[in-house]
Amino acid sequence: MKNRPVLFRLSLLFCALALGWSGCSLNDPDDGAPGTHTVTATFSISAAGGTVTVDKPGDPLDGMEIMVPAGAYSAPVTFTLSSAPLDAAALPAGFTPASPLVVVDDGSAGYADSLVMVTIPCAVADNEFALAFFCNPATGELEALPLLDYSATSLTLLTRTFAPPRDGGLGRRGAGGLWGIVIGVIDTALLSETASSDFTPGVDDWEYDNRGSYASCEGICSGMSYSALWYHQLIKPADAVPLHDRYDRFHSDAL
Repeated sequence: MKNRPVLFRLSLLFCALALGWSGCSLNDPDDGAPGTHTVTATFSISAAGGTVTVDKPGDPLDGMEIMVPAGAYSAPVTFTLSSAPLDAAALPAGFTPASPLVVVDDGSAGYADSLVMVTIPCAVADNEFALAFFCNPATGELEALPLLDYSATSLTLLTRTFAPPRDGGLGRRGAGGLWGIVIGVIDTALLSETASSDFTPGVDDWEYDNRGSYASCEGICSGMSYSALWYHQLIKPADAVPLHDRYDRFHSDAL
């Protein structure tokens, strides 16, 4: 396994590169193209938690493991694991997949109360860095997932959901179809180069200082960062209005 502090730094660089990627294309299993996804396994985990490992030699998901902590879900959850090949022509330039698209259907269980650990088989060369992404096959959107570890044959990630509610809150389906997970790899030499995105401080961030709040007196770093990124990715493209100063009513309203 790799050194975790190094993993964190590499993850940030890989994510910066990923911001410019358009994503992948794949048919939803319910879109009239039967057989697109291959179901590997279906299993249930009780509220007491547990670990399930796929034992299906020859299957792309052979060796995949899901570990659910006790109390992560208030009721039993049934998981259906399936995979589908990626259309290489639809992948953005510079994105190299190391796994098929992996769909974990949790029956709309929602967010777990604690982190679920998922290990996915993949192929990673010695000179490559790997990172897992949520992939929306309908829109091509990619969203990086927290990385725990990876080796030459697998990657382990952490998540509280398998279907981030996006597309205006429409959830797992809506405009986005089924979300899946794909593992991408990149030559580590490329990560030492300068990476940037079109997110510009002073334009795309909040205009106020991080002085905390009553609920979080030591600061609201995460909330400011996440909301600014959310606005930049999902709201700004629609109306072309940057976030900075848009909601600054204290300075803009007539007194």
